[in-house]
Amino acid sequence: MEKTFIDFSFSDFWDNRDYALKEYVSKEPNDEIIKSIEEELGYKLPNSYIEMMKVQNGGIPHNCCYPTDESTSWAGDHIAISGIYGIEREKDYSLAGGLGSQFMIEEWGYPNIGIYICDCPSAGHDLIMLDYSKCGPNGEPQVVHVDQESDYRITHLAKDFETFIRGLINEDVYDTSAEDLLDELKSIETGKFSTVLTELFESTKSNNFDKILRSLLTKLTNEKTYNRNFYCVSCTWIDFRSRRFTLTPVSGCAW
Repeated sequence: MEKTFIDFSFSDFWDNRDYALKEYVSKEPNDEIIKSIEEELGYKLPNSYIEMMKVQNGGIPHNCCYPTDESTSWAGDHIAISGIYGIEREKDYSLAGGLGSQFMIEEWGYPNIGIYICDCPSAGHDLIMLDYSKCGPNGEPQVVHVDQESDYRITHLAKDFETFIRGLINEDVYDTSAEDLLDELKSIETGKFSTVLTELFESTKSNNFDKILRSLLTKLTNEKTYNRNFYCVSCTWIDFRSRRFTLTPVSGCAW
């Protein structure tokens, strides 16, 4: 077997938390189990996949994101994986396990053109697959993302499995929460209030009502760390009869 992953170390690749060890990681596969699962699934596994699984048979990587050139149901510029399936049957999250490749094809209707090798945070609504549609069952498959939420739309990720593994990056790269918070605080500081609020400010005896409201929204935003489920700070409504603030979306709000 031709050696793959030259100059690549798996020493810090895996995140071997208790959950990963319980749900994904199996013992090293021998030649008999590899051949058996290949026959069951109908495809020859890439050498790189087998080599990697002989180092550790399944698990959760530290780097769980892969960049994309087009949007998916997960994000506009990347996909995320939850774990990589081992060459095994005993674990549900393994190639031939209870929630493995054949299950997703037969029960979820995923295209039967390859082997599903990674689950995603959507809990079944998108998966990562070794796509053999162009190379045949004994060739070198591409790695693709299959999006059940978009009628099983296929998005190309990598030319082969090794390229996919080498290209995984940490989710922190796509963490924009700090920038989002700054944008919201800037919007609170400089944004225009609705017509109703503007009329209220003009009619009230207090000249500082708008400053008080901006201060309140700033405090709430910092305390809740940009929690969209709590309120929307892009627009505001006031219920005059109950004399209380009601922070709800109005015309023009994206939420």
